[in-house]
Amino acid sequence: MENVNLPFKGLLVVALLYSCSPQDNMETIKTNAINGSETYKTGATAPGNKLNAYDSAGESYRELLTIYQSGTHSPESLPAVRAIINGLTGTPTTTTTSTNDTTDGLLTDIIQSPEATFVTILQQSGLSQNAKDILSDFVAGFELLKAKSFDAIYIEIVSQETVSSSDSLTTEDKRILLTVMSIARYSLSNKCCEDTDWETSVGNIVAATAGALINADTAIRYTLITRIGEYELVPL
Repeated sequence: MENVNLPFKGLLVVALLYSCSPQDNMETIKTNAINGSETYKTGATAPGNKLNAYDSAGESYRELLTIYQSGTHSPESLPAVRAIINGLTGTPTTTTTSTNDTTDGLLTDIIQSPEATFVTILQQSGLSQNAKDILSDFVAGFELLKAKSFDAIYIEIVSQETVSSSDSLTTEDKRILLTVMSIARYSLSNKCCEDTDWETSVGNIVAATAGALINADTAIRYTLITRIGEYELVPL
């Protein structure tokens, strides 16, 4: 299992997977979603899903974005955003990958042409066709998904995280899918409360996919860079 070696995270990856079959009805999925989550505030759904073995990727992403939002930053370029993120996430180890100059071109393409870049990323990914189809459907339906309440978003994403029990997906397929879905789930968790300028875009999910093909840390970094770059309106 991939570790997310970000400083201050200190999170345990809970290696529990769904046992739901594709024939399970929505009531079963809802029950599993509730059991895999916690609640906070007054009955609100918390973003975590302890049944996703890569849930720490989304949680670390959310923590880092909150730290960025609490600071005073004025990046004027994507490389400047990249430098800030590299500073927040610390020195890469053998299981992490620092973003560098070659990253900027890819992330610029993702921000400017997310769907077209996504097609190229999938073609070069080495994922199984089944995994490609799942990711394609997830990205294609993302705008409709994010328009829903977070309770509805949570149930829908968690229902898709049952891919962990699929016999038609490889271990690598599952790692990438579950990492992307975890980041998407946490990324949308504060949609009711944030400035709309901080809304998650399709490009952020494409960036998470591109990064997840390397490892969880890179998925987090890529998503942070694109989301902050869009919010700060940095020139590309």
